[in-house]
Amino acid sequence: METIEKVTPVTHLSIKLKNDFEKFTTAFQNLAGKITKEDLDNIAKDPEGARKHIETLQGYQGLMIFNITEHGALLALAGQKRFARQYMLGNPLMTIMRHLLNMTSHQTSSDNLE
Repeated sequence: METIEKVTPVTHLSIKLKNDFEKFTTAFQNLAGKITKEDLDNIAKDPEGARKHIETLQGYQGLMIFNITEHGALLALAGQKRFARQYMLGNPLMTIMRHLLNMTSHQTSSDNLE
């Protein structure tokens, strides 16, 4: 088995707000689109139809919510009451395009010829 390691930078951002948690998170979630597991499952069945559907799901700046983790609920297991949510945001169409560009951006100059 071959193991490939790729280091990817991740930014964790924590913001303390003086606003109501539910009002803020509701407004935030309304700005971003939402993609479901079913949407992702349909890609293999009908790639072109899925692409068109995914385009309709895009929210502000093309972003979509893939997953929401209720960290506040998890912290309740430890007896701590907190309002905390983690969002996984992205755009699968942008990711696909970036991947395709990386695949086709190989060196083509004559310097590589032996």
